Amino acid sequence: MNVVTDIRAAKDLSDALGCVVRAFGADTGTLHLLEDDGRLHLKALTGQFPPPVLAMIQEIPVGKGMAGLAVERREPVDACNIQTDTSGGRHGLIVRRGARQQYTS
Repeated sequence: MNVVTDIRAAKDLSDALGCVVRAFGADTGTLHLLEDDGRLHLKALTGQFPPPVLAMIQEIPVGKGMAGLAVERREPVDACNIQTDTSGGRHGLIVRRGARQQYTS
């Protein structure tokens, strides 16, 4: 099977996210949906997140963080490693300085 087939067979959003995370060999993943209030709302997650991070990702404004920037730009954004990335990606600094601190606290 391939990831698309697996996602189509998923029983819910959490199961579909698990398919994507496994396909990419990732440790964690989140799935947010853009709702009528103009914010991204966490609908599924897999893996372990520190409590401060989990609290911050429940709702994400468009334009804030990697997920918010991806929605605002309507294209993927990336950072190789949130701890060490200083490249700024293709469109300037993606990872806020405070985000690095959240993962090291």
